[in-house]
Amino acid sequence: MGYNSLLKANTKRAFNLLKDLAEVMVLTRKTNTGFNFATNAVNTQVTTTLSIKGIRVKKTQSKKDDPVDSAFDLQILFQASDIGDPESFDTITASGVTYKIIPPSINDGFVVTVNVKEK
Repeated sequence: MGYNSLLKANTKRAFNLLKDLAEVMVLTRKTNTGFNFATNAVNTQVTTTLSIKGIRVKKTQSKKDDPVDSAFDLQILFQASDIGDPESFDTITASGVTYKIIPPSINDGFVVTVNVKEK
């Protein structure tokens, strides 16, 4: 067994051991198939949802005078094999609250750290 598969297996094991810290969240992905410049409209939009485990790791206190610090409300960790590469148009719903993804997301191949802001 190589290091890559060993790290992936241990990442999955860590998420399973963090039972009460990890919660099921819903990732909603919106994919556009094209844009019609004549009508200024999206041709087709496909929405897919995915239930995945995530861990809230950092919540920021919103500071009105510091726009950099208040750029995101929360950081969430996901297994890279579950989420892939999230995009700006994706949303995450956790505990009934919907968050939009704030780039950049950090993907090291095993864990993805996503910055989110409440919609």
